[in-house]
Amino acid sequence: MSSSARLYCKLRSKRIVVAFAALAGASLVLAGHLAQRLYVDGTVASTDLKVIGGRTYAPVGDIAKALGYQVVKRAGGIELVKAGGANQIGNRNTGKLGEEIFTGKWRFIVSKAERVKSYKVIDNDYIYVTNRNVGAKDDEDLIVLTCRIKNGTPNRDEIVFSPTWDGIHTALTDGNENSYIADTFDLKATENAPIGAIFNPGAAINFRVVFRIPTSAHPKDFIFTALRYSMRDSTGMKNEPPQDIRISLGDL
Repeated sequence: MSSSARLYCKLRSKRIVVAFAALAGASLVLAGHLAQRLYVDGTVASTDLKVIGGRTYAPVGDIAKALGYQVVKRAGGIELVKAGGANQIGNRNTGKLGEEIFTGKWRFIVSKAERVKSYKVIDNDYIYVTNRNVGAKDDEDLIVLTCRIKNGTPNRDEIVFSPTWDGIHTALTDGNENSYIADTFDLKATENAPIGAIFNPGAAINFRVVFRIPTSAHPKDFIFTALRYSMRDSTGMKNEPPQDIRISLGDL
C-alpha cells in the first residue's frame, strides 16, 4: 500500500479513516494477509491486522505510535496529535492559565478559571442558553473560563464562536481523556449563522465560556479553535487552516 492509500482502522465499533500521507509522509506497506504485519518505513508497526469484508483493519494506537503520534479523545471522535505528553496538541500554540499565546495572527489568554454551581450571563448576546441564569444539576459542576482574543493582524477580522462548526475543536478535556463541548458562550456577537464576532486591528474580544462536567471529573485542558470567519467553509479552511490553542488549566 502506497503512502497515498488509506488504511481503515476500527476503534470501539466506529470506523476511522486516516489519510497517512497527510500525517507524516511515511511509507506504509501491508504484508500478505497470512503474515498479518503492517510495516512503516521498513519497521513493523503492528501484527494485529484483520481483514473484514475485503478491507484490512489495524489498531489505530499501533499506527499512531509508529508515526510519532498519540490518540486523544475529542468531541465526536478521536484525534491523532504529536506525541510528547497529553498537554501537547501538535503545534506551538500551547500554554497555561494566565499566559498569553500568540498564534501569529491572534493573541489569546485564559485569565481565570472557576468551578461553580451557577453562572449568570453578563453580556447582552449569548449562545446556547434560554435563561440568563445557568445552573448545574446535583451531579454536575460548571467550569467558567474568562478569555480574551486580540486581533494581532493589520486588518479588521472576525472569529467563529460555534464549537459544533466543522473544523472547530473547541472543548474541555479532563484527566480521563473525556471531552466536553461548550454549554454556553457569553459574548457580544455580530454574526448569527454561525456565531461570530468582529474586531479591529489591536482590539480584543472578551468572552466567557461555560462547560458542564460531572462532579467527579478533573478538568485538564481547554482547547480553543481560532477560525477566521471568512475562511469558515471547506475551501477556506484548506487555504488557511484553523489554529488550535491548548491551555493547561491546573487544578480546579
